[in-house]
Amino acid sequence: MFSCAQWATKSPAATVCYCIFDKSLLLIDLAVIALTVYQLWVYLSVHKIKIDQDFRIWVLGTSLIGLINTFLHYGVLPATWKARSFVLIEVFRNGIFFMICYYYCTKAGSLLSNRVKCLSGLRAMFLLILAVSMILAIDIWVNTVKYENGDKSALNPLNLCSSIEFQIFRWTPLAMCAVFQYAFWDIQNKVFAKPIVTDLDRKIFELQDRTLDKLRKVIIVFCSASWFLIL
Repeated sequence: MFSCAQWATKSPAATVCYCIFDKSLLLIDLAVIALTVYQLWVYLSVHKIKIDQDFRIWVLGTSLIGLINTFLHYGVLPATWKARSFVLIEVFRNGIFFMICYYYCTKAGSLLSNRVKCLSGLRAMFLLILAVSMILAIDIWVNTVKYENGDKSALNPLNLCSSIEFQIFRWTPLAMCAVFQYAFWDIQNKVFAKPIVTDLDRKIFELQDRTLDKLRKVIIVFCSASWFLIL
């Protein structure tokens, strides 16, 4: 799992750039898994929060499953199965981002214009992205099997990055970035437009501003990572 033997036939540059990066990813993933488990333990055991009482527990639980999937994907699966299960990496990445932003949008209340329609639209958008992901996953699976059965015009599982299916996966998250960025601006404008007269108004504003800052960081990190993966 942590051996660089598979890179022995490559150039020294490939060993440094790919092998070390790959193994570093596994170590980071293990560290984040430990932190996520600890955070879940704090919520469930220390604060005695029930699973159905706080949506953040669902976010952390989904994140934990996604992290375990990432570790197995890069550390255990052979190359062919990595190509076939690649869709799971993207589904968890998009799903976790959606859950975090959706959580903050539900807490925005009247600060979000047309709240009911907006939340319904967000759910519909995510379900559409999920459906497209499943269709592309089936397409990748079928074409990699064809390639292994001798059809060299089909999709080579070792060259997935150059396929159209792979590129579609990379561009899809930008749609969610645009929608949640619009929702963020809408909420922010409402927060800053409210007059601050009393100390209570100031305390409410500071609380809302801190919450907006958390949402801003989530959007920036996810969207920056999405652009990086495209480039």
